[in-house]
Amino acid sequence: MAKNEQADSASRKAKTKITKRKKPRKLNTIRTMEYWEDEDNLLRIKSWFRDEGLSDVDVAAKMDISEKTFYRWKHASPKIQEAVKAGKAPVNAMLVDAALKRAMGYDVLEYRMNESGEKTANQRHIPGSEKLLTFMLTNRMPHLFSNQQNISVEGELPIVIRDDIKE
Repeated sequence: MAKNEQADSASRKAKTKITKRKKPRKLNTIRTMEYWEDEDNLLRIKSWFRDEGLSDVDVAAKMDISEKTFYRWKHASPKIQEAVKAGKAPVNAMLVDAALKRAMGYDVLEYRMNESGEKTANQRHIPGSEKLLTFMLTNRMPHLFSNQQNISVEGELPIVIRDDIKE
Protein backbone atom coordinates (compact mmCIF):
# COMPACT_ATOMS: atom_id res chain seq x y z
CA MET A 1 0.00 0.00 0.00
CA ALA A 2 2.86 2.39 0.69
CA LYS A 3 4.01 2.05 -2.91
CA ASN A 4 0.49 2.85 -4.19
CA GLU A 5 0.28 5.94 -1.99
CA GLN A 6 3.67 7.13 -3.24
CA ALA A 7 2.61 6.55 -6.85
CA ASP A 8 -0.65 8.45 -6.26
CA SER A 9 1.11 11.45 -4.74
CA ALA A 10 3.68 11.44 -7.56
CA SER A 11 0.93 11.40 -10.21
CA ARG A 12 -0.93 14.22 -8.38
CA LYS A 13 2.22 16.33 -8.40
CA ALA A 14 2.66 15.66 -12.11
CA LYS A 15 -0.95 16.65 -12.80
CA THR A 16 -0.81 19.95 -10.91
CA LYS A 17 -0.53 22.88 -13.22
CA ILE A 18 2.61 24.91 -12.98
CA THR A 19 1.75 28.59 -13.19
CA LYS A 20 4.25 31.07 -14.45
CA ARG A 21 4.82 34.29 -12.63
CA LYS A 22 3.61 37.36 -14.40
CA LYS A 23 6.33 39.76 -15.34
CA PRO A 24 6.07 43.05 -13.50
CA ARG A 25 4.79 45.83 -15.71
CA LYS A 26 7.43 48.30 -16.75
CA LEU A 27 6.93 51.74 -15.37
CA ASN A 28 6.39 54.02 -18.31
CA THR A 29 7.66 57.55 -17.83
CA ILE A 30 5.17 58.76 -20.43
CA ARG A 31 2.22 57.89 -18.21
CA THR A 32 2.28 61.04 -16.06
CA MET A 33 -0.16 63.90 -16.30
CA GLU A 34 2.72 66.40 -16.36
CA TYR A 35 4.16 64.72 -19.45
CA TRP A 36 0.84 65.06 -21.29
CA GLU A 37 0.46 68.71 -20.22
CA ASP A 38 3.48 69.63 -22.38
CA GLU A 39 2.47 71.74 -25.43
CA ASP A 40 3.65 69.14 -27.99
CA ASN A 41 1.69 66.38 -26.30
CA LEU A 42 -1.41 68.55 -25.96
CA LEU A 43 -1.24 69.02 -29.74
CA ARG A 44 -1.10 65.24 -30.13
CA ILE A 45 -4.24 64.88 -28.00
CA LYS A 46 -6.05 67.55 -30.06
CA SER A 47 -5.07 65.92 -33.34
CA TRP A 48 -6.24 62.48 -32.20
CA PHE A 49 -9.71 63.90 -31.63
CA ARG A 50 -9.77 66.34 -34.58
CA ASP A 51 -7.92 64.48 -37.33
CA GLU A 52 -8.50 60.85 -36.46
CA GLY A 53 -11.94 61.29 -34.87
CA LEU A 54 -11.05 59.07 -31.91
CA SER A 55 -13.20 58.68 -28.81
CA ASP A 56 -12.07 59.28 -25.22
CA VAL A 57 -11.47 55.55 -24.80
CA ASP A 58 -9.30 55.39 -27.94
CA VAL A 59 -7.26 58.43 -26.91
CA ALA A 60 -6.71 56.94 -23.44
CA ALA A 61 -5.40 53.78 -25.11
CA LYS A 62 -3.03 55.84 -27.27
CA MET A 63 -1.80 57.59 -24.13
CA ASP A 64 -1.27 54.15 -22.53
CA ILE A 65 -3.53 54.94 -19.58
CA SER A 66 -6.86 53.59 -18.42
CA GLU A 67 -10.15 55.23 -19.32
CA LYS A 68 -10.71 56.07 -15.65
CA THR A 69 -7.31 57.80 -15.43
CA PHE A 70 -8.07 59.77 -18.60
CA TYR A 71 -11.34 61.10 -17.16
CA ARG A 72 -9.63 61.91 -13.86
CA TRP A 73 -6.85 63.82 -15.66
CA LYS A 74 -9.36 65.59 -17.87
CA HIS A 75 -11.13 66.97 -14.78
CA ALA A 76 -7.92 67.69 -12.86
CA SER A 77 -5.97 69.42 -15.62
CA PRO A 78 -7.38 72.51 -17.36
CA LYS A 79 -4.75 72.09 -20.11
CA ILE A 80 -5.85 68.55 -20.97
CA GLN A 81 -9.51 69.53 -20.71
CA GLU A 82 -8.97 72.42 -23.14
CA ALA A 83 -7.07 70.17 -25.56
CA VAL A 84 -9.97 67.69 -25.56
CA LYS A 85 -12.53 70.46 -26.15
CA ALA A 86 -10.45 72.07 -28.91
CA GLY A 87 -9.95 68.71 -30.60
CA LYS A 88 -13.61 67.73 -30.46
CA ALA A 89 -15.04 71.12 -31.50
CA PRO A 90 -14.45 70.84 -35.29
CA VAL A 91 -15.70 67.26 -35.36
CA ASN A 92 -18.79 68.20 -33.35
CA ALA A 93 -19.49 71.10 -35.73
CA MET A 94 -19.21 68.78 -38.75
CA LEU A 95 -21.56 66.26 -37.09
CA VAL A 96 -24.14 68.96 -36.33
CA ASP A 97 -23.93 70.25 -39.92
CA ALA A 98 -24.35 66.75 -41.35
CA ALA A 99 -27.25 65.97 -39.01
CA LEU A 100 -28.96 69.27 -39.83
CA LYS A 101 -28.58 68.63 -43.56
CA ARG A 102 -30.06 65.14 -43.17
CA ALA A 103 -32.87 66.37 -40.92
CA MET A 104 -33.91 69.13 -43.34
CA GLY A 105 -33.43 67.20 -46.57
CA TYR A 106 -31.23 68.12 -49.51
CA ASP A 107 -30.88 67.90 -53.29
CA VAL A 108 -28.40 65.66 -55.07
CA LEU A 109 -27.19 65.96 -58.63
CA GLU A 110 -26.90 62.49 -60.17
CA TYR A 111 -25.04 61.84 -63.40
CA ARG A 112 -25.86 58.95 -65.72
CA MET A 113 -24.71 57.83 -69.12
CA ASN A 114 -27.49 57.34 -71.61
CA GLU A 115 -27.44 54.77 -74.44
CA SER A 116 -25.68 57.13 -76.83
CA GLY A 117 -22.83 57.67 -74.33
CA GLU A 118 -23.84 61.19 -73.32
CA LYS A 119 -23.72 62.24 -69.72
CA THR A 120 -27.08 63.42 -68.35
CA ALA A 121 -27.69 65.14 -65.04
CA ASN A 122 -30.72 64.52 -62.87
CA GLN A 123 -31.57 66.36 -59.70
CA ARG A 124 -33.05 64.24 -56.96
CA HIS A 125 -34.36 65.37 -53.57
CA ILE A 126 -33.43 63.37 -50.46
CA PRO A 127 -36.27 63.96 -47.99
CA GLY A 128 -35.55 65.04 -44.43
CA SER A 129 -35.73 62.72 -41.46
CA GLU A 130 -38.60 63.53 -39.10
CA LYS A 131 -37.06 61.54 -36.26
CA LEU A 132 -33.72 63.34 -36.56
CA LEU A 133 -35.44 66.71 -36.81
CA THR A 134 -37.49 65.99 -33.66
CA PHE A 135 -34.37 64.80 -31.85
CA MET A 136 -32.39 67.92 -32.78
CA LEU A 137 -35.16 70.34 -31.85
CA THR A 138 -35.92 68.73 -28.49
CA ASN A 139 -32.22 68.63 -27.56
CA ARG A 140 -31.09 72.01 -28.91
CA MET A 141 -34.16 74.04 -27.88
CA PRO A 142 -35.89 72.14 -25.07
CA HIS A 143 -37.62 75.31 -23.82
CA LEU A 144 -39.53 75.51 -27.14
CA PHE A 145 -39.75 71.87 -28.21
CA SER A 146 -40.31 69.34 -25.48
CA ASN A 147 -41.91 65.93 -25.26
CA GLN A 148 -43.26 66.82 -21.82
CA GLN A 149 -46.13 69.13 -20.97
CA ASN A 150 -46.05 71.11 -17.76
CA ILE A 151 -49.55 71.74 -16.47
CA SER A 152 -50.09 73.90 -13.44
CA VAL A 153 -53.33 74.31 -11.54
CA GLU A 154 -53.98 77.48 -9.60
CA GLY A 155 -56.58 78.09 -6.93
CA GLU A 156 -58.19 75.83 -4.40
CA LEU A 157 -59.80 72.51 -5.05
CA PRO A 158 -62.65 71.67 -2.66
CA ILE A 159 -62.47 68.25 -1.04
CA VAL A 160 -65.83 66.71 -0.17
CA ILE A 161 -65.99 63.71 2.10
CA ARG A 162 -69.19 61.74 1.75
CA ASP A 163 -70.24 59.05 4.13
CA ASP A 164 -73.57 58.27 2.45
CA ILE A 165 -71.95 56.00 -0.14
CA LYS A 166 -73.26 52.47 0.04
CA GLU A 167 -70.86 49.60 -0.16
